Amino acid sequence: MPNNVRLDNAAFDGMATEMALRQLGGADIKKMVGQQYQIDFPLKDGYKLRYVYTINTNNALFLQRLLPYPMRPEKFATQKELIKYIKDDVLQFTNAQNSKNFSLFVDTLNKMHELAFRAEDTFLNFNVDAAKVKNVFDTLSGLLSGMENTRSEAEKIEVSKE
Repeated sequence: MPNNVRLDNAAFDGMATEMALRQLGGADIKKMVGQQYQIDFPLKDGYKLRYVYTINTNNALFLQRLLPYPMRPEKFATQKELIKYIKDDVLQFTNAQNSKNFSLFVDTLNKMHELAFRAEDTFLNFNVDAAKVKNVFDTLSGLLSGMENTRSEAEKIEVSKE
């Protein structure tokens, strides 16, 4: 992955951003509706990173990863920040694929995302008993606590982002 990708902090320049993303390994860049773009980065074993970024009328940039699992949208003030974020994300995923647990990691995060959608659908569309809501809350609190324990017991991975 080239370290010499450069963008200034001037107003958004779609061509410069597209060129920089291609230099990072972006294989498929599509302009969608208005100022919305989709970009894919192929990974090994058939996985890929897919992002959608949008430029609003104030030239603010919003990025969301869709694959291999969705992430919450992030906001960036400059195209330079957007490119750096994607570059770092691609490096982390490229490194993570070296783990024997990568498939399980991706499947786990997709299940968590599915849970969020199902919870929203259930709580918005059904009159759920308070005791059941409390049970779900307690279960999720236990999972969060377990994740903190897992994190504190795991070895930190250092990925060079230079």
